[in-house]
Amino acid sequence: DLSDIILEGEERDAVPVYETCDMIRRKIDQCLKQPGLTQTAFCRDMKAAFHGSTTARRVTQAQLSSFRGKNGYDAGNTSTAFYAAYCYFEKLRIKEGKPKSKDRLKMEELWSREGG
Repeated sequence: DLSDIILEGEERDAVPVYETCDMIRRKIDQCLKQPGLTQTAFCRDMKAAFHGSTTARRVTQAQLSSFRGKNGYDAGNTSTAFYAAYCYFEKLRIKEGKPKSKDRLKMEELWSREGG
């Protein structure tokens, strides 16, 4: 259960995103390898973990499929599925006590120069 974790900016649908679409697609693909976990169930899990006003609460299996079918670091960056999955995986990382990846730290460094 990730509902007890609230990310900075989550209530306003304004969580800063520090991973590319391709990075999130890899995480989704890895997650969906779990036995019995469907895209629909994953969408339910993302919705249940989210506290924002509207954005991630609207993610559907069709949006997730569309996002997963794209390719490229920014392909799908306006997708509800991308934002919802980013928030979900960030909460999961926090809950599991895992450190930020080297790629994530590099993205934070690059984007901090741009103001986030």
